[in-house]
Amino acid sequence: MVNSEQVQKVIDESMVGIDKAFAKFNMPETEENSFNSTIIDVSDIDITKPYKNSLLGLICDNMKAQASRLLPLSYPLYGLQLLSLVAGNNRGFDGSKLNLFTIMISETGSGKDLGQAFCATVANQLSLSKFIFDKPRSDKDMITNLIDGDGKSLYIVDECQGLFRGLENSNAQHYISGIGDELLKMSTARVYTLSGLHKREFTERGVKELNFVNRLIEKEVDDIKRIRLERKAQKIERSLNCIENGFTGINVSFAGTSTPKNLDSLICEQNLESGLLARAIIFRNDDGRQPLSDNSSHNIKPEIFERLKSIKDSENVPVNADEDAKFFLDYVRSYYDQEVYRNNERTGPLYARIFERVKVLSSLLALESGMIKLDDCRYALAICLRSIADCEFLAIQSLSKESTFLNPENFTEEITARVLRFTKGADNGLYASKLKQRVSKSFKNPRQKAMFDNLYNNVIQGLEIMGKIQINGKKINHTGAF
Repeated sequence: MVNSEQVQKVIDESMVGIDKAFAKFNMPETEENSFNSTIIDVSDIDITKPYKNSLLGLICDNMKAQASRLLPLSYPLYGLQLLSLVAGNNRGFDGSKLNLFTIMISETGSGKDLGQAFCATVANQLSLSKFIFDKPRSDKDMITNLIDGDGKSLYIVDECQGLFRGLENSNAQHYISGIGDELLKMSTARVYTLSGLHKREFTERGVKELNFVNRLIEKEVDDIKRIRLERKAQKIERSLNCIENGFTGINVSFAGTSTPKNLDSLICEQNLESGLLARAIIFRNDDGRQPLSDNSSHNIKPEIFERLKSIKDSENVPVNADEDAKFFLDYVRSYYDQEVYRNNERTGPLYARIFERVKVLSSLLALESGMIKLDDCRYALAICLRSIADCEFLAIQSLSKESTFLNPENFTEEITARVLRFTKGADNGLYASKLKQRVSKSFKNPRQKAMFDNLYNNVIQGLEIMGKIQINGKKINHTGAF
């Protein structure tokens, strides 16, 4: 039973909450007007449609042609993971590591499995399957994979929420909680070093294996078999050197998927402060499951294999940037290093790393030519900004739990975020009744519903006054203002 007096009290307080919430969405973009935001405006880019003739665009189109249910938002993530995989241990522009950490959130049965299958098929054809793994079982498992794979690993993990719940759970078994630490170290360290315990354990194992191979070499009379054994011995010696002195140039990536029900709550302000999620590209699909399509082809275009193989075989090719791209990258670094971005209470950790993310993605897009162009940088920035927008939306949504009944600012902020998100995603606007229905879906208990009914119209009016939405008859449109 809803206490009407309590609801009215919170509604009265919410007038202040609305002002505070709107202030966050009307945040000034620049310091002392020293920046021109149009230079880095990428609102014209559709990230599901990479630019014409690009390898990533070809991969996305091929996945779309195979899909039984379309999930276009996932295709760039898996295309970029393939580029990272074939890049091997190469470095990107300015020495950046070309590994990726991506998460796709979408309803079960919506088509998330297509990207996973596509990556596995392509990797198999390019003899790269040995670098692809399922969910890591422990930090020791990951180190073993790293050693066996000469510093390359790609973890493709379905329903990855189990891993993250284990990482944040203080009662989780030690071997589970250690996975997050190792993932972060492997993803970021210029030189990845093992703990003393792991050094001793893997050194002992490696020395035993090397001694065994050397004994086989001494006994082998067949020249071809001896050469193979000698190569194996050399690989073990390289591994032992890395175990002792550290691994350089490693490429460890992660491609996870989950559902809104299982992962949404984990993308909150507290977890975005962690190094792991703050470095991830996270997309959340709002469109539910699409209708079944008539696609029946499972063929992958030979051109995709050819172009990816060409990158794979071109080791140690430097990636540079032309003058326009350098100017754009410098502008991204300076623009998003402003106080209003880098110390934002919610998205500061994401903006603090946006320059590095844009460099990595731009480098991956330029692997074929070896030269980053302006189009590469603009698309990379659009990817990063979409990820930040999705993370911010989920962080706001996480505040809208039972406790927010007594926090009108948080409650109003989520209504505002949902209105802006859904109208922005509708090219031709949304009918007002449809928009209200979609926004209200998040508020399920009676107290939240009562609050929503009393606050929604105020939010709509406020956003119209701010110029962020337009009311055209029965439809509501996003104006494109940020």
